[in-house]
Amino acid sequence: MPYASQKFPFALSEAEFRQYFPADFISESIDQVRGWFYTLSVLSTALFDQPAFKTCVVTGLVLAEDGQKMSKSKGNYKPPELIMDKYGADALRLYLLNSPGVSGDTLLFKDDDVKKVVTNVHIYLLNGVRFLKQMVAFYEKTSGQTFQVSPQDEHSLSLVDRWLLQKTQEYITDIHTLMSQYNLREIYPKITAFVQNLSNWYLKLNRSSMKAFFLSECPRVYLSLNNLYWSLYYFSVMTAPFAPFLTESIFLDIRNWCPDHATIESVHLIQMPTHLPVCVSNDLLIPFEYLVKVINGVRYLRGTSNLPARRPLKEVTVVSSSPKVLSHLEQVKSLLVDELNIVNCHFDSQESKYLKYTVILDPKTAGKKFRHRMSEVAQSLSQMPPENVLALLSGKSIQLGTDVVTPDDVILQRMPLTPHLLFQSEGDISVFVDTEMTPEIELRYVAKQLNRTILDFRKELGLVLSDSIKVYYSTDSDLLQSVLSTPNYLKNLSLEPYTGQESFAQTTFNYFDLSAHLYFARM
Repeated sequence: MPYASQKFPFALSEAEFRQYFPADFISESIDQVRGWFYTLSVLSTALFDQPAFKTCVVTGLVLAEDGQKMSKSKGNYKPPELIMDKYGADALRLYLLNSPGVSGDTLLFKDDDVKKVVTNVHIYLLNGVRFLKQMVAFYEKTSGQTFQVSPQDEHSLSLVDRWLLQKTQEYITDIHTLMSQYNLREIYPKITAFVQNLSNWYLKLNRSSMKAFFLSECPRVYLSLNNLYWSLYYFSVMTAPFAPFLTESIFLDIRNWCPDHATIESVHLIQMPTHLPVCVSNDLLIPFEYLVKVINGVRYLRGTSNLPARRPLKEVTVVSSSPKVLSHLEQVKSLLVDELNIVNCHFDSQESKYLKYTVILDPKTAGKKFRHRMSEVAQSLSQMPPENVLALLSGKSIQLGTDVVTPDDVILQRMPLTPHLLFQSEGDISVFVDTEMTPEIELRYVAKQLNRTILDFRKELGLVLSDSIKVYYSTDSDLLQSVLSTPNYLKNLSLEPYTGQESFAQTTFNYFDLSAHLYFARM
């Protein structure tokens, strides 16, 4: 390679050989730098006065977990066939693709890290395919039509569907860019990023939009199912070189929904596209970055305050001094309300409405600067007007008498104005969560718990979404009566009082001193 592979100079003339020379790329482990790589370079320099290859991909050495050379006598490694039997060949392939080994460094092989690939990629993707199949079955039952995909149109899609479309185009572009650069190490992070965007964001934010409970919802549901199909299809095609078996499984699972794909035997027979066939903008990529930042901020505050995700929040306020950031957040406001389980959400540009500031001297820096006058300057700080505090917050210095105080001289402490207000700041946004428990919040919380009880019992009975049932209830609680009689609190659930109707299963809902009997009947 490239000489022996073309049988040069015996089978080809020099002119014919030049069609294959120099080689596009060669690849071997780092121990061949002074072996094969060196020999090829010596020969090509002597014969043609030029390199033998355009690109050289150097891999590192794979050692046992203890840092020693893998050896049968030491028994310090597990045979590859056992690892592939347990986790699959694709998991091993992706693990090696993400390792220092593809960058010419040494890899200490760990079985547990192969397992993490299954967790981070395989399980999420296969769950996504299973969810699509369930939703298609539900759609077909509600609509009475067979599901068949159609070409995409970005302008007809919802906000979150458009975002997934844009992320799919971004993934296609990234894979082509990295492959053209022979940058194999960055492939796996792109794969996991897309999988996380698909599973942890798109499916969670769009889950309710993919359930066709009523015939009137079918056109909207169809667009989301169609969009999910195409994203999984393009992901399979683009990822096929790196995870051939997983992508083949996904493609064979979904191909029959597209007449053009149904006759294709394998995903590996499909040309990798350079772009989507539909015109795609990038206008939602930045708004969704802020959406993710706000959601993660609220989840963090819930976790630190032991507030369950099903417990509704009275209000979330996002503050930023940047009008552009607030404009981006306005685009995704409805998604924030749904995902964060909140009653109200609004945006503001003035953080001082929600916080009180305390400014004290930093003894590490101000001590050297003011020395014996520390107490005098500290007194002046405590009496300065609010505009001076805001100036320090914005990174400006202030004049206090004859002294200049800089932001480095002080410690700025921020405290919420009300005890039930939580806050967190990250970069150019601050998130405020109002945790006050009101009567309406309590009703919503009970409704969430009741809804969870019904869904868990459906799962226990082995029912899927397309299985239609009727739920009846009996309770002596006035609070539960209020919840059960308010349709907005029980989304897509219709409960009726129990008056002796025939049922095939029963369960009990208990929440503190509230109790209700639930009866499940077939429709």
